[in-house]
Amino acid sequence: MKNIKLLYLSFMFVLFAALYFSGCSQHDDFMSLGGPGMNNMNYNSAQFTVLDYTDFNNGINDATLDSDMAFDNSLLNYTFLNMVDDFTPGAPFMKGIPWLEEFNYSRHYGGLLRSLNLTEAQNKSIAGFVTTYHDSIKSLAKQFYNANKNIVAAADTQRRLIADSVKSGKLTREQAFLKIKTLNQNTRTQIQNNPASLVIKADICQTRKTLFDNIASILTPDQLTIWNNAIAKIPSSC
Repeated sequence: MKNIKLLYLSFMFVLFAALYFSGCSQHDDFMSLGGPGMNNMNYNSAQFTVLDYTDFNNGINDATLDSDMAFDNSLLNYTFLNMVDDFTPGAPFMKGIPWLEEFNYSRHYGGLLRSLNLTEAQNKSIAGFVTTYHDSIKSLAKQFYNANKNIVAAADTQRRLIADSVKSGKLTREQAFLKIKTLNQNTRTQIQNNPASLVIKADICQTRKTLFDNIASILTPDQLTIWNNAIAKIPSSC
């Protein structure tokens, strides 16, 4: 009986620990606050990236002779946000993901926030602003995909015809390479000129503005001066 009781207590302890740590893991990965006055914000997190319309365009991978033009899943499904704890320039996880390799790291503003010596209350507010921002951008990424998927699908049909011509001997690989290069350029021009893309671009800009305005609204005058001077230098296609 004693052994059964010990076994039961051990089981309950393991179960409680599992539930506790599972709950902890569901918190935002960029913010883990301790006791009063503690500030454990991870300012290196990908959460502090500002995505641009340029990133949406770079998130479409060019067609090659062997592969279709396609939307990158790490952006379309927004998985990049939780790939790593530290979103730093040249990080190994970015290799092989063209849009991340081309990402302009000056649009990561975590270092700026760190320099402001934010209070715990400010960090909590910013965490909410950031979550809302990325929820909006994730939705816009889906809209961008839906607005342009038919354009990309038509390009992929042409790519396959070019590839078939190589297999049948009608084209050399060199000739096919030039045709696919032109196909990629023409397809990107169509996407750029798509009225729906332009609406999404404007929405991306407005979402960025809302985020920055929200952050500015909770800063002290000294913090605000630093913030305004710095964000004015963050590049944008807006």
